[in-house]
Amino acid sequence: MISGDLPRARAAVRIAEASSCLELISYDGATVDPAPQTEHLGYRMIALEVDDMQRTADYLRTKGVDIVWGPRVRETYPRAEICDPNGYHIELRQWFR
Repeated sequence: MISGDLPRARAAVRIAEASSCLELISYDGATVDPAPQTEHLGYRMIALEVDDMQRTADYLRTKGVDIVWGPRVRETYPRAEICDPNGYHIELRQWFR
């Protein structure tokens, strides 16, 4: 496949924190298997640390990203989950220091 035949990529949302960056990207016309809905062997989810959970969740909502659940605040951390364009879950976690 030559570069002119590649599907057009669209960054649905981009988060840039002090030490990391997350891009949720979809490709026009690309066929991708949906995320598994039950327990299975293999990749399931990634977890990312964020500096400010509430600010991150508020920003993601302004970009049309649904928060699957959370933020739930515990004694040492808040957690939340979002999904990428293919339905794979991404955990967001902020550690209280």
